[in-house]
Amino acid sequence: MSQPEKLSYTSFDNDKFDYLKWSNSSSPDTVIIAVHGINGAAQDYHNFASHLMQNRELTALYAPETRGQGNDHNVKRRGDIYRKEEWFKDLSTFTKKIQSDHPNAEIIWCGESMGSLIVSHAVAENKPPQPDRVILLAPVVSLRPHLSVWKHKLANTLSYLLPRFRVSLNQFSGEQAVKVTQGGDSHDDQAVTNSYFIEKFTLRLLGTLGNMISEMNSAAQKIDRPIMLINGGHDYFTPSENAAEFYTHLPSSGKNKHAYFPDSYHLLMYDAHREEIFSEICSWIGK
Repeated sequence: MSQPEKLSYTSFDNDKFDYLKWSNSSSPDTVIIAVHGINGAAQDYHNFASHLMQNRELTALYAPETRGQGNDHNVKRRGDIYRKEEWFKDLSTFTKKIQSDHPNAEIIWCGESMGSLIVSHAVAENKPPQPDRVILLAPVVSLRPHLSVWKHKLANTLSYLLPRFRVSLNQFSGEQAVKVTQGGDSHDDQAVTNSYFIEKFTLRLLGTLGNMISEMNSAAQKIDRPIMLINGGHDYFTPSENAAEFYTHLPSSGKNKHAYFPDSYHLLMYDAHREEIFSEICSWIGK
């Protein structure tokens, strides 16, 4: 497998963030900017990037670390975010850098899980710079059926009153084990082994994510870029009917694609069917 180059960039507020770069060419014709999920890291894209390096020589993948997650250099900020706009500004700053480095390349934003929320809402805001296309891997597009309306309202109230109070993610899934890959461990069992694992998140961050999830269908209507949506039939966080409904809210376009894998779970890039999933993405990029 191709090993990435570890680099860093300076964001809008002069904070530095690391990013990983996978590339076989100094002049790629396509660059994917990839945003990872909650309790994740840039290295989550390694399997996907390795597939690209073997099958699309002129496609590069750049994956920045996300503000407030486990590889944030600001240790005190890990597990917290002040405002969602900080994520958008980080993505905008990084995209400007990539566009400067590769002015002739097509830019594709790719988001996985929480990363899909950031990408979707950043596109919906329609502030430059914008990508040419968008890929959403297992986006969480609805609070149903796992969080009722009253619980969401209560969480919002608590996040306002106690923004920095921290709770673990499993408190939002009823302490039940959530399977995220075929034959895999629960979400907690798998994540806790990572060096970038965050045990508890602030109510402010979780409340921000909850609001972004609840607004995904309305955001979809504002996405005017060709988009590829990929989800699995056993995804606890994104039931197939929720993903299908989200897709109907996207502006009609012959360039959009919904790839559904009925036997797959939430962590698609670690999924047993990941090579098939990656091949579908490569086919869509080629078109």
